[in-house]
Amino acid sequence: MSDHPSTTESVAGPPPLVSRSLLLVVVAISVMLVLLALLAWRVLRAQPVALAVGEPAPPFHLQLIEGGSLTLADLQGQGVVLNFWASWCDPCRDEAPLLEEAWLRNRDAGIAVLGVAHLDQKAAALRFIQTFRITYPNGRDSGSLIARAYGIQGVPETFFIDPAGNLAGAWRGPLTAEAMQQFLPLIQPAP
Repeated sequence: MSDHPSTTESVAGPPPLVSRSLLLVVVAISVMLVLLALLAWRVLRAQPVALAVGEPAPPFHLQLIEGGSLTLADLQGQGVVLNFWASWCDPCRDEAPLLEEAWLRNRDAGIAVLGVAHLDQKAAALRFIQTFRITYPNGRDSGSLIARAYGIQGVPETFFIDPAGNLAGAWRGPLTAEAMQQFLPLIQPAP
């Protein structure tokens, strides 16, 4: 018998546990890279919606939170303030009283204020509506169909639609009293 190891014996590799852990890490990183590549492809492929003043506003069908539904065609002949908001959005909280005031002051003059809860749960949206005592119609944008049609980039965003159904203006970010004074005359129905 020899004191030297046999040349036919193999040297043991890393323990199986280390090999499996390394394999799991490689698989996880590969999956993340594939998902990031798909996301990048989708973002690069997405074409932002460019709504132009004077062009027809995209039609929509909004299921109202408290029941019923409303379409842009239902509001034909009225000016429309279409506001995208969310209960989790702090600037939306800041503009809620301004929108309610605009509704109360202008509804008899033919201007409708319409809220669209974006990426929000029904219960949270209802709490928001109740907290701010909102009385103008509001609905949830299931599937973000309306948000995509209007090309919103975040909340809050507001679109002003004239009585003929054409876009009269848009405001990204929280509304101000000055913005309301600027846009409301553009959507005022003729007497």
